[in-house]
Amino acid sequence: MTIYDRYINMIVRARGETRPTSWLRQRIGGAFLRFGPGMISCRKFDKFLADYVDGNLSKRQLRVFEAHMKICPYCRSHFQTYVATYKLVGGVFGQSDEELPMSVPAELEEAVFDALDADPKKGADPPID
Repeated sequence: MTIYDRYINMIVRARGETRPTSWLRQRIGGAFLRFGPGMISCRKFDKFLADYVDGNLSKRQLRVFEAHMKICPYCRSHFQTYVATYKLVGGVFGQSDEELPMSVPAELEEAVFDALDADPKKGADPPID
């Protein structure tokens, strides 16, 4: 049982209830995310996503990451979307270990440099041939 679960149970008992309501979980979860010991912000959670999926988090980071995901419904949803996208992109482009070609077509290179040289103050789009 996590410290978050113990805290929820303590509040539920103090209120004389048998189970926590979703409102109570949401209120306590928000406070716990801001003030709980060893918790991370949603911004830091987002920075840990790629390392989590790749299995590169330390044991402590993993514990904090998973605790945040358990408490925060927004990050949990974001995580599920991230993983689905990661799998989809992996399916489209192949395995992540696969090397991409290093050569770029000359036309693409020229179009990129033309776009970078275009004057954005003129309001005109760079020419595309």
